[in-house]
Amino acid sequence: MKKRKIGILVGSLRKNAYSKSVANCLIEIAPEHFDVQIVEIGNLPIYNQDYDDEEIEEYSKFRETIKSLDAILIVTAEHNRSMPAVLKNALDVGSRPYGKSVWNEKPGAIISQSYGTIGGFGANHHLRQVTSFLF
Repeated sequence: MKKRKIGILVGSLRKNAYSKSVANCLIEIAPEHFDVQIVEIGNLPIYNQDYDDEEIEEYSKFRETIKSLDAILIVTAEHNRSMPAVLKNALDVGSRPYGKSVWNEKPGAIISQSYGTIGGFGANHHLRQVTSFLF
């Protein structure tokens, strides 16, 4: 059976982030026919449409990585009742330039978590709004 390549976007850059812990647990328990990897998003320059006409190495590598995946899983914390900026930036970088989105028709899922009582509801809600357009 062909292994399915699943990429995880972790919405927190903190060294000991809960999101990263959740992602690592998912990698450990993934079925053998899944090749699950965390896709680095912390090195992406802030999206700027002017860059669409330039060759930005970090953008190109990220887009090629996403294109090679069979599905995306987003694991994120909540920042001020929304998604972390680093995650929104990665979604924007992958969706551009216009008409060349790497997210098109790619299955995706969202896991939000928080040490608070509503478990990242705001981040989950905003991510569903954005990804319903992208995926």
